[in-house]
Amino acid sequence: MNVAIIGCGRIAHAHATAISERGDISLVAVVDPVEEKRREFADTYGGSAYDSIQAMLAESPPDGACLCTPPVMHEEGATELLTSGVHVLCEKPLAISSEEAQSMISQAERAERVLMVSSKFRFVEDLWEARRRIESGKIGPVVHVEVSFCSRLPLVDTWHTQPELSGGGVIMDNGPHAYDVLSVLTGDCKPRVVAAALGRGSANGRVEETAEIIVRLTGESVGRIALSWAYNSATLDYVHVHGSHGELRIAWDGGWVRCNADEWEEFGGGYDKGEAFRRMLDRFVKSVRGGIAPERLDRALAAVEFVEVAYQVGSLR
Repeated sequence: MNVAIIGCGRIAHAHATAISERGDISLVAVVDPVEEKRREFADTYGGSAYDSIQAMLAESPPDGACLCTPPVMHEEGATELLTSGVHVLCEKPLAISSEEAQSMISQAERAERVLMVSSKFRFVEDLWEARRRIESGKIGPVVHVEVSFCSRLPLVDTWHTQPELSGGGVIMDNGPHAYDVLSVLTGDCKPRVVAAALGRGSANGRVEETAEIIVRLTGESVGRIALSWAYNSATLDYVHVHGSHGELRIAWDGGWVRCNADEWEEFGGGYDKGEAFRRMLDRFVKSVRGGIAPERLDRALAAVEFVEVAYQVGSLR
């Protein structure tokens, strides 16, 4: 299977590393408008370098592509690839609006090609183990879930803070991850935004750098999402689930669960980004080859709709 990487930014390295670790996939092309970036990327991981998708398709169309461009470019890039018969693994978010996301899904259906969103947290085993612990009744019915992705990042000179490329700020960037985490933990429910507060921060004031989102999970449970590029979380936990009879925490180095005031019981092996990308790529490849059903695109669309409503409620997009 020959694959290409479109966009040679930071996240593209994770995709390229996962590809290089497999013996049944070849990275045959890399695409980026910046010559220095595409040449350096090709020298590191292999493949021919192109300045556009059109140039690549004209010379050497791949079987599949990892689309790692800024979000505003996802619909156009995916459409070019899908209509040319190329399967697409698209970085999150699938698109910057539900209208564009639905257009991409329709294009994939018409072309009879796989379209999959790069939702790495759906491939983090600690989350699924946490879900099993919750479903076992260990902590009782879920009452409240906190998700926190807060880390001080120097993004002022990157496309992330340029809305004409990013489509938004920290919600556009990490909102899909938060949605996936909540959805996995609560049995694939669809979290619904109730309230949101957005703060621009001091980097350049063009997009929100901090956000608090309150969500309704089920009729009995609610949640809170904290997102920021401007401050670091007080703890290493990125998930804290409160049940009627106990609680569960997931940190970057593992998980813990307890009933009421009992001792904490440890589980999981911690967050492994490389392993998440390997598992995600494996799902993509098997879907392309027809071995398993593709990831459900209604989840990717729901995550885009979630982000869309958060901006509408927060009124700072």
